[in-house]
Amino acid sequence: MTPAQLQILHDYILASPDLASQPMTSDGAYEIARLLNLSALGPTNIVWRSLVSLNIVATAYDPAELDALSPTERARLQTLAMYMPAGVQPAVPNVRDFFNNIFAGAGGADTRAALRGTWERIATRVERLYAVGAGTSADPATLTYEGAIDFPTVQEARHL
Repeated sequence: MTPAQLQILHDYILASPDLASQPMTSDGAYEIARLLNLSALGPTNIVWRSLVSLNIVATAYDPAELDALSPTERARLQTLAMYMPAGVQPAVPNVRDFFNNIFAGAGGADTRAALRGTWERIATRVERLYAVGAGTSADPATLTYEGAIDFPTVQEARHL
């Protein structure tokens, strides 16, 4: 974590009664890390996934809507798969636009909805602390920190 991110974490811990009440020990830091790594339940904790495998993307396609694509649209999907073998990055607006354009109109509504469902997830408490954006289903936030936090990082932030 950057010094600025550590300071944000420090301030958040102090402002959160369930975190600030933990003892200034490694056990306390471990408990804070555990709590920060839980899902941040609530209506404003939806984020874009950073990466979705091509297998998951492919299972979201409605078969009838996929069959209805033109040869050009199918070629565009194949090209995307060739250039993004690790998966699709739905946090990037142009990537989402690409799929919305391929499955545009009423003939792609089911696939667009299914893709959208695979591209969003609930952030953890620590991820939401650093996420940028509204974080709602209508407007998911973008992650600037992703993954679990460990207790040594919590200890570092607490001792600022």
